[in-house]
Amino acid sequence: MGKSILRRKRGSSTLNSQFSIYLGVVLVCLFGIVAVTPLLKGSLPQTADGIIHLYRLVELDNLFRHGVLFSRWAPDLVYGLGLPLFNFYAPLSYYLAEVFHLLGLSLVNALKAAFCLAILGSGATMYLYVRDVFGDLPAIVAAVAYMYAPYQLYDSFFRGILPEVLVLALFPLVMWSFRRLATQGNRRYIAIGALALAALPLTHTTSTLILLPLLMVYAVALLLIRRETRLTGSMAVALALVLGLALSAFFTLPAILERQWVQIERGLIPPNLDYHHHFLPLAEILSPPQPTDTGRMNPAVPRSLGLVQTIPAVAAIAGLRKREESQRRAHILFSALVLIASVAMMLPQSVALWDRLPPLAYLQFPFRWLGPASFAVAVLAGASVSALSHNGSLSSPRFLVSAVLLTLLVLAALPMLYPGYQHSLPANPSLAEMMDMERRMGAVGTTATGEYLPVWVEWVPPDSLLEPMYRAGRPLHRLDTSTWPEGSTVLEEEYTPTAGRLTVQLTKMLRVFFDIHYFPGWRAYIDGEEVPIEPTQGQGRISFIVPAGTHIIRLQFEELPLRMAADAISAISLLVLLAIVVLANRKSANHESMKASPSRPGLSAGQALTMAGLALLLLAVKVIYVDRHDTFFKWGFDGTQVKGVQNSLNTNFDDKITLLGYDLSSSTLRAGETLRLDLYWRAQQRLDVSYGVQARLVDSALNVYAQQDNAHPGSYPTSWWEEGKYMKDTHRITVPESTPPGRYLLQVGLYDPSTLQPLPVLSPTEGRSEETVTLQSLSVENRE
Repeated sequence: MGKSILRRKRGSSTLNSQFSIYLGVVLVCLFGIVAVTPLLKGSLPQTADGIIHLYRLVELDNLFRHGVLFSRWAPDLVYGLGLPLFNFYAPLSYYLAEVFHLLGLSLVNALKAAFCLAILGSGATMYLYVRDVFGDLPAIVAAVAYMYAPYQLYDSFFRGILPEVLVLALFPLVMWSFRRLATQGNRRYIAIGALALAALPLTHTTSTLILLPLLMVYAVALLLIRRETRLTGSMAVALALVLGLALSAFFTLPAILERQWVQIERGLIPPNLDYHHHFLPLAEILSPPQPTDTGRMNPAVPRSLGLVQTIPAVAAIAGLRKREESQRRAHILFSALVLIASVAMMLPQSVALWDRLPPLAYLQFPFRWLGPASFAVAVLAGASVSALSHNGSLSSPRFLVSAVLLTLLVLAALPMLYPGYQHSLPANPSLAEMMDMERRMGAVGTTATGEYLPVWVEWVPPDSLLEPMYRAGRPLHRLDTSTWPEGSTVLEEEYTPTAGRLTVQLTKMLRVFFDIHYFPGWRAYIDGEEVPIEPTQGQGRISFIVPAGTHIIRLQFEELPLRMAADAISAISLLVLLAIVVLANRKSANHESMKASPSRPGLSAGQALTMAGLALLLLAVKVIYVDRHDTFFKWGFDGTQVKGVQNSLNTNFDDKITLLGYDLSSSTLRAGETLRLDLYWRAQQRLDVSYGVQARLVDSALNVYAQQDNAHPGSYPTSWWEEGKYMKDTHRITVPESTPPGRYLLQVGLYDPSTLQPLPVLSPTEGRSEETVTLQSLSVENRE
């Protein structure tokens, strides 16, 4: 007979440890289904960065279809001129999505499947980590708190940044494996720890800047309090750390040491990417959940810890006792310190520290510290439950409080589960459509500012001779022959993503030009002999001298000595890791090593069934009721009236856009102060032009005293706006200190940025012109 999945304890049936682990993961995933329901619809959520990551997946898939499993060079970006995207931006999350695509899903659905796996995976890995220290029920609470962390949902459904969501799933796995190493010294966890650690920089390098120091502090702290395994644990932790960093060296070393060859500093210049503009007030970090209007295209999403997560976390810290068992006490203290430090790094008061530590600038957004803060607060939420008594029954305080917390965690997250969608997006975008996106969004090379363009590229032409070939599906002709003398010709021309082979016949010696951006690694050979490449001035294209006659030219993107050394480090570390795995598995795995400590109570069968029922009930409540009705959690938009707007309007701009109303911070202000104006727009039709919005303060003679323009109202180009929804567009208009006191008019208008032509207001009445609408008058007083 096999081993029973039940064990008897004090009159109640509890599940044995091995089965309990699998069941716990299943329960966590059941609770997580509600979190991934936005990804089960047909289209991709309308997010700030999601489309960028989709088209990076398109590029990776094209490399795969040409037999290139890894390429530092992305040949089809920048309108086909290429750039070294995957030499600098971590590619692992796109490989995860590509696996789903190879299994038959469309590219859009593959990306969504990767998001689903990352969200559910974050719960599973958090469960493993917390279960080791606090037991099953606290682990389930921590896992659900982590999956439903506002930052996790914000990254998934409003930023659309898959790499950061995936790294949140990997971090608890790293912590779990290194905890096992530090406390047990068991080399079977070296492989898990090293692989999980290597995955961090391969998934999201920026987050690794935060998470790696936290891991090292955690491992040292565990070794200090665990005397009996300090020696073996130290050796195992050190080996896993070295192997993990070495495994990722093929990517991290070139990414760090070749930064001087790309324009990486461009990513720090725009104000929207400068950390000085992204600190959070404590009130927002601790803000409660906000109901959402599903008719709004850019909903207000608080970047917070989550009130339901924070309250039990604070209780866990406040209830810490000196007699607490050392492992629990250490984990509560560590999590509390991580939470406090992370919150401090997001506050404006920390700007001096950011200024003194230049590497922090590459984080760009201080709110990225919500990642480790969400991790810490989830652990503490689980720890708060562990302090309650538990006897395996449905009436035990631990079970009852856990059930209430789980319910509140899911319900509090509901407002964040109703994003907008990109309904016009094809299921499998083409490379030509990728180029359209680069041009439409200004996202050259799928970057925000062109930060991965080679330094030799000073400007990028608005179009490329390669684009018609991409659109027609014809073979590419990258050699520019437009200035060749008569009689010179190309006899043969063939390209792969990272190479080209040509046969040319020249009547005289020529400098030839290729529609490929130069980057170190590109090498040119004529009849087997390497020749020097000279990047062209301005465009940075590949060029070199070819003598007269018939010649075979070969272009190849090759590994440089640094890259080969990094590749060798990773390869050697992989061999060492495989050897460790073989040695560790000569004996069968000891199942008991997966158990929590005997003092960590498990789930009873009745509790497990009740938990499963609760998870399914919450899913039913969302799908059957909340999705279909206006509720406290969310409501819809009737197409004409914005709920709660201060001043309703119905101003028609050329039958294209309607101004529905506005909110104003004050109708009286002093010179030098800033006025906040919130405008509410609705597109009457699909727009081909991305209109800008101008808000200005003028006197009675229409002299402009203050003005603020938004090129992308509400942070979205108007060409992205959906019919039937509205956009909130915020303007902050600073009145100069020299403004004389008096009455002024607040005017608003739309215009085409490419021509500066205004969009006319139809049926103008008193107080309106053909170019602007006057909202109201304001009073400006002297500055005291």
